[in-house]
Amino acid sequence: NNFKINLLKDSYKKFKNLRGVIMLQTIIKYGKNLLTAIIFAAMLLTSLPKDTAYADYSENAIRPTEVVIRAGEWGNKETVKPGKRYTWGNDINLSQHGISIKEIPSDIPLRVENNEWFISEYDINLKLAKAIAKKLDSKYGVDVNLQYATDKSGDLNAAGRRAMKCDPKIYLSVHHNSFKDDSTGYFFMYNEGDTKSAEVANKFSNSIKNNNYVPQRSNRANDGYIGELNQFKNSNKISILGEFGYFNKAEIVKICSDDYVNYVSDKIAESIYNQLQGMNPTKQAVLDKAEEVMN
Repeated sequence: NNFKINLLKDSYKKFKNLRGVIMLQTIIKYGKNLLTAIIFAAMLLTSLPKDTAYADYSENAIRPTEVVIRAGEWGNKETVKPGKRYTWGNDINLSQHGISIKEIPSDIPLRVENNEWFISEYDINLKLAKAIAKKLDSKYGVDVNLQYATDKSGDLNAAGRRAMKCDPKIYLSVHHNSFKDDSTGYFFMYNEGDTKSAEVANKFSNSIKNNNYVPQRSNRANDGYIGELNQFKNSNKISILGEFGYFNKAEIVKICSDDYVNYVSDKIAESIYNQLQGMNPTKQAVLDKAEEVMN
């Protein structure tokens, strides 16, 4: 029995990414052995996502996970990183560059500091990151961890180090860009020389090119100045940072819109799932392994 328990534990570690229904089927198939049924039931329970205030996936947990989705930058109710803002000035009814604040969805918080009204890149990032994480969990059953910083101690270098502790197969950091008022487009970044991440970044980029809101731009390599990606160098993990548009006059309304967020989160979640399918064992492989253990 101890030998079988150890084999089952080893099998679980190797195949924990296929959760829920597969383990339940295995319990039913091999449930004649009470000890086996109990072990597999425990595995099933411990593999389910933890409850959170927002959704079923875990938030800011340091634990082994398949995918980490990071909402870039930092912020909380009291402060947001300076320089990462789209500002309306000191009049809440003021339309900056002809854009009314009423065009921004209500789930993007309106903030004020020093009598200046603004929305933060952090909140735009968090909206999209949450949407991607939620769809990975609820639609595809992917073991996903949503990470974000609530203060400046969780800077981008710290973000990369924290994510590495989760040992993910895929790391995606969600950002939006800031430059000239007429700049447009989305693109993805990966570490220089990381051909595997570059290939996946191209898949991500092509998956959302028909969004009808934000145009596709060329992806680019990180030559060392993106701190969070630096943490993944030589790790053999897929690590990508996405700039999903510009929070400027040209694109602020578009990148905040529910239509854009829903489209992009659908396509990115699907792309991540498809990528994992090529990396993970199949359902039949799990059942074959369980049968091998019991024979």
